[in-house]
Amino acid sequence: MRRSISMLLTFILVLCLSVSCGKEEKDTPEKDCRTALEEWFKDMNDPDAGYDYYKEMLPAELFSHLEEKELLDVRIEYFRTSTEEQQSSYKEIPSFSKITSSDALSDDELKRAETYFADLSCYRYSYLLGEVKAEKGYEIDFRYTDENNKSASSVVCAVKLKGDGWKIINTDSDDMFYSAGR
Repeated sequence: MRRSISMLLTFILVLCLSVSCGKEEKDTPEKDCRTALEEWFKDMNDPDAGYDYYKEMLPAELFSHLEEKELLDVRIEYFRTSTEEQQSSYKEIPSFSKITSSDALSDDELKRAETYFADLSCYRYSYLLGEVKAEKGYEIDFRYTDENNKSASSVVCAVKLKGDGWKIINTDSDDMFYSAGR
């Protein structure tokens, strides 16, 4: 009898552990969001990745506008030269380590992200952007190895725009409004 009870309890324990370990936390970014963040970080530290870096940060409509007006080339060249200049004093090229925490953006913060992209387009690029709809997003704290080969951390927002995919905003959710150029 004891053996049956012991086996039953062991079975229940294993079942409970397998069910609880299989669930992902509500505020954990999806794989495509994590991939977008890692790609953005890699491109941010690659002088030859300016095109991809801007594509990962700007709504497609604004990106296309800059490309059509030949304004993107100037930005990419500035990105390349400034990144090369910065890296000339680096011991190591920074590398992404891991996400340490993430919180889903609230409805108000998603609205703030939409305003951020509209303001960024208008104030920084003098372009009136069409409607931008933020479907979901996260404020993400992550660790990386810095240019001195030391562990460091940073906070960004990753926002999924309807029909446009994940975009990285290089600031936390509180400063999103002010980072657009106001």
